[in-house]
Amino acid sequence: MRVLSAYVAAAVVIYLIAYYCYKKRRIESAGDLISFNWVKPLFRWGVGTGVGYFAGVLMAEFLDSVHLHVKKPMLLVLVVAFGFVSFFIAQMFVEKGFRVFCRRRFCESGLFVLFVLGSFWGCSKNATYLEQYVPDADQVSRVEVSLDYPVEYKGDSVRVARQAQKILSHAEIYRENKTDDSTQIIFYYYLKNGKTLSRTYEIVGGNETLSELLFKEENKVDHFMEYLFGTDSDKISKFSTGTLTLNESSENYKDCDFDADTAKKLYQAIYEDAADQKLQKYNLTNALKDPEETGEYSSASISLDYYHASADWKNVYDRIDDYYGNTGESVETPTTYGGSAYISFGKDCTHIIQTLIDCGVITDVSDIQFQRPEEKTSQG
Repeated sequence: MRVLSAYVAAAVVIYLIAYYCYKKRRIESAGDLISFNWVKPLFRWGVGTGVGYFAGVLMAEFLDSVHLHVKKPMLLVLVVAFGFVSFFIAQMFVEKGFRVFCRRRFCESGLFVLFVLGSFWGCSKNATYLEQYVPDADQVSRVEVSLDYPVEYKGDSVRVARQAQKILSHAEIYRENKTDDSTQIIFYYYLKNGKTLSRTYEIVGGNETLSELLFKEENKVDHFMEYLFGTDSDKISKFSTGTLTLNESSENYKDCDFDADTAKKLYQAIYEDAADQKLQKYNLTNALKDPEETGEYSSASISLDYYHASADWKNVYDRIDDYYGNTGESVETPTTYGGSAYISFGKDCTHIIQTLIDCGVITDVSDIQFQRPEEKTSQG
């Protein structure tokens, strides 16, 4: 009822203002676009500013889509240029003609350009403040940081996410040279008051400090197992079947299936290799590290079919739905018990290889053709 009353009150005020202006208008201005002289500069400046920002951002987005990434100075040039042109186009509508270029109007346009420069500076400062805002640790319930995959930070680990965001938000050098190979990092904050907050950053090239902070968390065995099997990974006990790919090349593709008992034993072997930090590099890219340092690894793959302990589970990407659910967007949650996981592994994953030998899936590690990514092919 209060909202309705507010709308009615606003409508009455607008009507009274319109009626007053109607009674005060000059008869000789009946055919003009704008009847009141004091409104004309507001019209010119309003159109110039609005169209300038809209067209400037739109042009920057277009250039970005064709891989010509626009930096802040260039965006300012676009906004001023489109605003300047729009200012005089608006005056053409006011004058109902093309004779709008006079000394008085050029002087006014100079003041208009100064206004646009000032407003751009203010918007830039406000955007920088919002970008650099990091909630206090005592306000945060948990944080999801999405890099290779979303990792949940709770309790004491919240400080790690906050520290990483502070590094990103205060380091323009990581983001100013945007390219097609930029790495996107998203922080989803879930605050104790029920509100949510997200920040997105795009950085170029490796960053050892961020890599140490964030990739270290991704590598932790519990987080990594949740990434592979879902949030109830520690409760999974029932398995169906699985497949080992012996050769993934297009000419000699070969695989073999194994039973539920072998799948269960392989699940434990996967956990043990992940705990030894041997499995992660075959399944995660670590985009924050220098590509020349990470390299590509020769690997093979296995897939496991299993059953979740209950329907109340999520994969790590579905956890982000909690964020969008708080913003009012519709989300879907899993309702099935069945699940499957695809895992790449290498020769140094000794627990997986020994389990495959012990269960009779292979006789020796030489049965498996470990291949680099470019040597593999997907099978439909």
